[in-house]
Amino acid sequence: MKLNIIKIAGVGIFLFSLFACTESSQSGKFIYDSDSNLINPDDSEETAGDSDSDSDSDSDSDSDSDVTGGDTDTYPGYDSDNPNLTPGGSNNEERKDRLTCYYHTIEESDTTFKGEIVVGNGNTDYVWNGDVFTIYSVEFTTTSKITSAKTTTFTPITYTHPDSKTVQFDFGWMSVFPQNNLVTFEVEGTKSGQYPYPVRCLPNYIRGDVVYPEYQKLPITWWKGKVDVKESDLIKNPDDYYKEKADPITESIFVYHPPHNTQIYIGLPEAPMEDHFNDNPAGDELIVSSYTDIQMFMPSKLLAMGIGFSYQWFKFNPNYFLALGTKENFSCGLIPKATWAGGYPVTIDGKDYSWNYTLSPDGPFQQETGNFIDMAAFFPDYFPPGASHDNYTNITDPTNEYDPKWASSVVSSALSSVVTRETLWAGLDYLYGDAKPGTVTPVYNGDMYFDLVFNAKDPWAELSAVTFAYNRGIYSLCPTGFFNDMSVTLSVDSVGDEFGLNGVGDHVPQINGMVWNMNQAVDHLYDTDLTYEDIVAFFTAIRFIYQRAMTDDKWSAMLDDIKVAYDLLASHWGGGHVSFRYDFLTLLRVAEAHLPAPTNVRPASQAWKDRITGFTCN
Repeated sequence: MKLNIIKIAGVGIFLFSLFACTESSQSGKFIYDSDSNLINPDDSEETAGDSDSDSDSDSDSDSDSDVTGGDTDTYPGYDSDNPNLTPGGSNNEERKDRLTCYYHTIEESDTTFKGEIVVGNGNTDYVWNGDVFTIYSVEFTTTSKITSAKTTTFTPITYTHPDSKTVQFDFGWMSVFPQNNLVTFEVEGTKSGQYPYPVRCLPNYIRGDVVYPEYQKLPITWWKGKVDVKESDLIKNPDDYYKEKADPITESIFVYHPPHNTQIYIGLPEAPMEDHFNDNPAGDELIVSSYTDIQMFMPSKLLAMGIGFSYQWFKFNPNYFLALGTKENFSCGLIPKATWAGGYPVTIDGKDYSWNYTLSPDGPFQQETGNFIDMAAFFPDYFPPGASHDNYTNITDPTNEYDPKWASSVVSSALSSVVTRETLWAGLDYLYGDAKPGTVTPVYNGDMYFDLVFNAKDPWAELSAVTFAYNRGIYSLCPTGFFNDMSVTLSVDSVGDEFGLNGVGDHVPQINGMVWNMNQAVDHLYDTDLTYEDIVAFFTAIRFIYQRAMTDDKWSAMLDDIKVAYDLLASHWGGGHVSFRYDFLTLLRVAEAHLPAPTNVRPASQAWKDRITGFTCN
């Protein structure tokens, strides 16, 4: 059954208030915020409102946090009885994570007007999600007819009227806006109708209609800096919070419907794993890199916490990274010593194994330098200028579980797959839109990738596509015919079988098989004790993400709140440690309230624009 879900493009909306967009579906009510984040339909409890979502992470009461219905943008009043009133003022100047975009009138007559539009980046210092803006165009509502648009240096600005109430300005090569970069241009028009002047500036960022789910937040009784924290401030329902019985994860690579709101499920199935997708012609055991007796394991607490972070921040299935690491470099897979003796010896529950981890600068997930360079260029918020591949990925001693690169490598790998997803979503929307494949005219409201995520018969379709691209390169999907006819892609039982998405060494079917087995392994879930020193070590390892966005004082205030929460949660276990499975998401949510929103920033740079506007599957 197809899910009937509303999409909202990743755009900033100014002047008029942004209201919640909802639509009933067979799966409940799906709600999206202004950055296309899906609000969990099952999460109806009141949650902490002080998530400090303003872009500079200060402690003011701007709690709209980019969630549905929270935008408080205002606009100058317009008198419907006097539509010739000249508007003034700029569009929500305080939202520094949005494109500066405003109009004012220079001169006018009874029938014509001449005005000035300013578009660009007004920030003079670094702002999270606002350091660079990359757009296709901007749109204004107007019932007038625009007759001219040019910059102050007489460079023409292309404009069109998509409908009787909209004018769209396309900036072409001028559509990447770093700090303190504004374009001013003059427009002339013939007055007509209710909106004779351009109003409601709507930037069309270079991004697809990408959807990320929103997970449960902390109870509303918790807030930043609270000292006398009680259990009820962190835990709504203790019986559910500490519930041992677990339900399987039902999704493949991204989790839209978590099986539990506060726990992290990482399955460690006992070997041999089941060949659920029938890829082994000789038996019922799953084959992984020629072995049928691989035992999944977690080599590092820092890796586990990095996986938990990637789950909360980017919505990845935690089991995906164990599968990816095992296939790429045996990072999370052991071979019984009786089958093969070599590598690093590991003993678990009295059983001897061999760990065939291969030393490589590309690390546990084999993220290559070129991929890292592209990712850092597309997401300048996540990586400081000059970020070097090896400093995030190269583990020189895998037996040192406290090497910070166990954490940074999985976050970097997660962002690599986010880039793949964002590229396919935006690139296919740009290339095809609602038109048939092969159309060369760009259309910006396409549904191809959205349908792949939510409407494909094969629930493993997105995992197969993203994993194949991770293994073979993003453009390798094109010659498979995967996007040639979406009616076929959406209707087949297995997109991997239909389009030959195997990858090198059966990369895709083996990862799919491992993820399925780990999803089912609810009686063998990973857990470990985490000390406060472990928690601090993790946040130190991922400090690079917020190096520019968080001052040391703000970072320390975050750690102080984490320590208060940690001590309370540790008391349940007798003190001295918390549980990874039961408690780590709660600590992440304490941290998230201090960190700038959104967690899923817009890709933005000249390199990003070049990739999407140059995307081709021909």
